[in-house]
Amino acid sequence: MINQLQIFAQGTANIADDRVLATGLTCRKCKHNQSWQCNSKVFHYCGIRKSKQTSNGQLKIKCKNTACNMFESIN
Repeated sequence: MINQLQIFAQGTANIADDRVLATGLTCRKCKHNQSWQCNSKVFHYCGIRKSKQTSNGQLKIKCKNTACNMFESIN
């Protein structure tokens, strides 16, 4: 329970463990990254992390952000 509170206090956008930080992995290379195209724009959402602020219930992400600790490689 304490770990979850610490994670919440840090903010979910910047959470990353040492393994992910050391390798320089980004959300673009994660298998949970979902790309939605709307006209000429492409929006990226995380398939695992939830958000109450989006209409589809998924967290909107930026592909160049450092990957979180739930990262799984595409390959």
